[in-house]
Amino acid sequence: MPNTPIRTLAKAVIPGATRRWIGAQQRRLNCWPPVGWVQFGSLRRLQPVSRVFGFDRGQCIDRYYIENFLARNAQDIHGSVLEVANNAYTIRYGGARVTQSRTVIFTGGDGVGWLEGCLVFITACSVGALANVRLAAYLFERNTGWTISAIAGILIGAVWNYATTSVYTWQGRGR
Repeated sequence: MPNTPIRTLAKAVIPGATRRWIGAQQRRLNCWPPVGWVQFGSLRRLQPVSRVFGFDRGQCIDRYYIENFLARNAQDIHGSVLEVANNAYTIRYGGARVTQSRTVIFTGGDGVGWLEGCLVFITACSVGALANVRLAAYLFERNTGWTISAIAGILIGAVWNYATTSVYTWQGRGR
């Protein structure tokens, strides 16, 4: 914070030990540095501005953008909705337009099932991406134009990814 006349006067009048005690009390209350004191012109600080991801100052910055996006697109949240961890955003932004709300929670275990699901999903999407690129290249070589080649490749990749992941990843093989 820049030196203001009041700050300069306070430094002259208040003893150093008292100023250090006040600073320690501010740090103890998790509000150090106070809002507005961080000068981003110099990024030479070795300590993070906040050790609790901004919760000590209110809302995290990513939540600001996420919630603004959801508020602008609330009309698109309807029907059957899937959300991770809890359905707070579904309730807040979907309201009565949501007919079915489901949540996904990754919990406990040794993580083998989660890892297996991720590997199957990545494998299926990789094959879909290869099919997309190969079909698009094949059609382009046959002088069908890049627009038709791209659309056909995207459709093949999307259908492949949807079909394989819906069967092998999300349905839970063997259940």
